[in-house]
Amino acid sequence: MSFRTWVRRARARLLRRPARWSRSEALGIVAGSLPLGLGRMFGRLPGVNDGAVCLEETAIEGMTERVVLPVGHSAMLISAKVAAQVAVFLSNGKFNANSH
Repeated sequence: MSFRTWVRRARARLLRRPARWSRSEALGIVAGSLPLGLGRMFGRLPGVNDGAVCLEETAIEGMTERVVLPVGHSAMLISAKVAAQVAVFLSNGKFNANSH
């Protein structure tokens, strides 16, 4: 089985299983919308994505909030915008809707 086939099958299995957050702590999701990343090596991802993860894959039942920022998957690690949003969420339990 090729790596591409393995990734496609793994993704299909993950999408069939709904993600749920049942803890009492707030869950904030940061998603990217700049499609630059290793995922492009395996073909084009559908819809809005960060080059590795599709926006639809970031939806988790029970999440408090999700923010979508114009960054690629790997760039999230060094993005000042991402860091600022995470800091706001950790302080307030909500993202800053005015800063993206």
